[in-house]
Amino acid sequence: MQLKHTKLIAAIGFALASIASAPVHAGALAMSDLNISSLFLASTSTGTPFTPGPTDPNSSIVIANELRRGAAGADYNGVSVSSSDLKTGVGVTLDATAVCAGPSCGTVAGSLYGGNYENNTVTHVAPPPSANYALGDVYIQGTAIGGAIKGITRSDAAAVNPTNTGGSSATLLNTATLTSNFTVGTSFAGYLSAIGDAYFRLQVASGAQESATATGGMGWNVTIRCTNGAASACSGLTGTASSYTYQPDEFNLSDSINSSNGSGTVNVDKSFLGQVTSLQKLNFVAGNTYSLTINQSSNVIVTSLPEPGSLALVGISMLGLGFAGYRRVKKG
Repeated sequence: MQLKHTKLIAAIGFALASIASAPVHAGALAMSDLNISSLFLASTSTGTPFTPGPTDPNSSIVIANELRRGAAGADYNGVSVSSSDLKTGVGVTLDATAVCAGPSCGTVAGSLYGGNYENNTVTHVAPPPSANYALGDVYIQGTAIGGAIKGITRSDAAAVNPTNTGGSSATLLNTATLTSNFTVGTSFAGYLSAIGDAYFRLQVASGAQESATATGGMGWNVTIRCTNGAASACSGLTGTASSYTYQPDEFNLSDSINSSNGSGTVNVDKSFLGQVTSLQKLNFVAGNTYSLTINQSSNVIVTSLPEPGSLALVGISMLGLGFAGYRRVKKG
């Protein structure tokens, strides 16, 4: 009987050692940071700006009113935090306070962003994962069009070794009514152009009896509508319609990756930094009123977990320990 008990203890030790032997680099990281730093009307489909001066439509468009709404959220191992903000006016700053969940928020997560992750548009966290946290942030500043806007959505999360699960999200909505102070006869045509930094990185790595998953996405689109004016003039915004939505692929990204049982490291990098311009020419008519809506979002989820097989093995081992203890008590 003593020999059987010794073998059982040895089997349990082997099972636990196998799970504990996971390499330190195992885990998951997901970064979805989108910073739109400029939105303006260009004179060509290649993004050539209008010549600065009184004839530049960007300097002549007037924002009648704006409504801005943003929300940020983060969850780590079941602990959730969130923030939101709502502003109305013209050129108002919206700032949903950055939120962070997880044991590394106060230390490593801060140093990863240079000590400050609130409205940080410069620092990006690169793989491999080195902390346990989820972070969400939303910020928008400047007018809706004209080159002075800054719109940020950040969703970052990392999980190092099992068992950790985290996710974060950030959403931004900006609606504005645009009016023109052009005099009659100075209608113009232009293309929507934006400059942005879309940082999209995923990485997962697993050890024996581990599974790691990273999922992320980001989105950005602008819709312009003619809301007041002669029917023929409004329907001519895009030649055939009174509205147009611009949704460039460079700022609309998503992916999901997995690594299990030591199958190796998987990386995704779809980052983009630069200018994008619509192919559609927009016709603006003096005296008409136009509305503009910007939607922007980021979201990520990471998990680093033991494989089901290893969990079952531990469960059986623990059951064996309990049974052995029961036998000893009964025998005594």
